[in-house]
Amino acid sequence: MQVTEYTSLLVIRSYLHSLEKLETEHIAITEITTGALLDFLTGLTRSVLPFILQLDKGFLNSLFADNITLNPDTAHPNLSISEDKKFTHEPQPQNVPPTPERFDSTVCVLGSEGFSDGQHYWEVDVGSSNDWDLGVARKSIKRIGKLSLSPKEGFWALGFTGRDYWAKTDPWTWVMVPKNTQKIGVYLNYQDRQVTFFSVTDMSVLFTFNDCSFSGEIYPFFKNSHKETSMRICSLGKEE
Repeated sequence: MQVTEYTSLLVIRSYLHSLEKLETEHIAITEITTGALLDFLTGLTRSVLPFILQLDKGFLNSLFADNITLNPDTAHPNLSISEDKKFTHEPQPQNVPPTPERFDSTVCVLGSEGFSDGQHYWEVDVGSSNDWDLGVARKSIKRIGKLSLSPKEGFWALGFTGRDYWAKTDPWTWVMVPKNTQKIGVYLNYQDRQVTFFSVTDMSVLFTFNDCSFSGEIYPFFKNSHKETSMRICSLGKEE
């Protein structure tokens, strides 16, 4: 059976199961309000989407993939940004103008576009860096001094420290990641207040932040603390 056929069966089976549940609770289908229908569809998406993502990466790309670019006005002086969405930790600071948005101590950068609704997905090739963090951040995060990456500080991030992977919860949560994972997928669902990280190799779920305290615009966040290494935002419209 093809992956797309199996995916369709999962969706149909979940739909039928939900209808049966409604009937057993004596709720007439014809009397469902618009709000109830939206709640039902949201629940259906929540329950089926993780299976779809693991079975069919193309589904995720076609529906939610975003053309993420980097905002150079936020980049730490040691980060150089190229046109192919690569960002490199240079050994010496670059000659860049000071801006209120620029990080001055932690070597990181934000995406150019923030999100205040919808579902969004992007992938990052971590290259040879062995000290990085990826995820999302509030626009209101601090830019001066060392950053503490945690939800209460406005960050929802997954990081690698050279040996172990950690979800930057408070305290940190150790995360098991498949060997030789080179690309990390980030899925943001603003309405559901959820951020999920994937290993692009097999689309396995690495970690999910639930009940995120989003407020205002949320921006893609990238940090590379490994000198003389590069990371890159992948272009999802073509094979790489």
